[in-house]
Amino acid sequence: MMFSLFQTILLWGLNPHHWLHDYLDACANNGGQPPSDIRPFIPWMMSESRKQQLSKPLPELTATPLESEQPQSP
Repeated sequence: MMFSLFQTILLWGLNPHHWLHDYLDACANNGGQPPSDIRPFIPWMMSESRKQQLSKPLPELTATPLESEQPQSP
């Protein structure tokens, strides 16, 4: 099912990484459950502006470094 989903995303010219990030983010914002309205994630139901947004690479996320990655003071 996942291959079919991602192939559909590709056929519609969307970036699968960007699409999946947005979908999982929506799930996280919904308490770990799928969003109640999935229309924004179905390519043939998306607005043109949303399709254009999701066709681009995922913007870089700014993450804070882990404590172990932070420079140690002497």
